[in-house]
Amino acid sequence: MPPYCKIINFSPCSLSWLQSMILGTTGTSSNTNQWKVVTKYYKAEVMLKLIDHEDVISDEEDFSDTEAVVFCCDTTKETLDRAEKIWMKIKECSPAVCLFVVETASDDVQDKKEATRTQILDWCLSNQFELVECNEEDEDGDSDTEERFDEKAGRIRIVQALKAHTWSNLELIEESEMKDEKENEETETENNSLLVAAQENLGEDPSFEDLFSQISKMKDISNNLPDEERRAYAEKVSLAFYKSIGLDSEDEE
Repeated sequence: MPPYCKIINFSPCSLSWLQSMILGTTGTSSNTNQWKVVTKYYKAEVMLKLIDHEDVISDEEDFSDTEAVVFCCDTTKETLDRAEKIWMKIKECSPAVCLFVVETASDDVQDKKEATRTQILDWCLSNQFELVECNEEDEDGDSDTEERFDEKAGRIRIVQALKAHTWSNLELIEESEMKDEKENEETETENNSLLVAAQENLGEDPSFEDLFSQISKMKDISNNLPDEERRAYAEKVSLAFYKSIGLDSEDEE
């Protein structure tokens, strides 16, 4: 079963933008989607799931198969307290990637209900989360997150961090290509073996009775051959039957 990346929403705002950015699609209505991760170095299949924080508080969510969590929050102290409670519930599952995403954070706060950037950052450091501020702009403006090793900033950092993880089911590109070549070689070897068996079953000059007794076996062999070899084998079987009753293909015509 593919590993999960779970995005937990602590705010009333829609996270369709984040879902679309990660999946590379638009208009996705489902909260659970398969994400086919492809980078220059590996490919993997990951289940991407959007969750409301209330579902975690009520113990409706299992995190045993979760390798990445993304907390999408506002900057209120209340949300920071909720994040603490939810993290206490899931931290024993030890997700490898932990992101704390906010639109922006500042130490210059006027409202007592707001947490400062320093407070949020302290919480992140204490719990091994990475703070991602969406309004932060990347200096070089390069959105190609998988070809470079330098850390990005802003929203694209979310995708880069997730792609930097070594997912448990990933396949290295070279290994994947070698696997495909091996499977092709095995298929070709199997087809060659079937053709040899087909030739042996027909023999040089089989009698009509011999051929008739092997119809079932010849059908099984034919069904397992590729189209081109199957047509050639069927032609040989037909010729063998013609010869066994004293005819050849020209006489039949």
